[in-house]
Amino acid sequence: MEKKDIKKVVIGVGLQGPNLCQPREMRYTPQIAVDGRYSIPFSLANALVHGWVTLANFTDEGLHDPEVLAMCEKIEWYQDEELVRETKGVDFSKITIELNDGRSFYQKVTDPLGSPTNPVTDDDIVAKFRDCCSHARKPISEENVNKLVDMCLHLEDVEDIRDLIALCC
Repeated sequence: MEKKDIKKVVIGVGLQGPNLCQPREMRYTPQIAVDGRYSIPFSLANALVHGWVTLANFTDEGLHDPEVLAMCEKIEWYQDEELVRETKGVDFSKITIELNDGRSFYQKVTDPLGSPTNPVTDDDIVAKFRDCCSHARKPISEENVNKLVDMCLHLEDVEDIRDLIALCC
């Protein structure tokens, strides 16, 4: 499946989902990064268009990405009463992707990435950390980023936490 094949995406949300889907103008065409970060449609559109969500998606350029904004227009949401009843801290979701050729794909997500039952891998955490470092106001050298990664992955071996902090400054 390619992004151009997507006709419509319908996502069912739980108790907290409406807060992340409305008001429409803030969640489908965010003008500031925080509105994009707290938007199910905008984040989902980024994942569908780019395959992953990074901090670059929430820069001025990312907020105005025409492919993402076009994908947002294909996304519909509704509050699903079953999901509301099942909410236990983290909302579950139901997603249906309809393709132009008539096929559709459905998935109920009860174990979102990062939950205790579906943890992110160390590689994913390192990739996210490197992405965050690439957007730091004060650049961190690649050498220091590599040292930080190694130290954080072996935190039990760090004798003085100030060594870790020093690499960030």
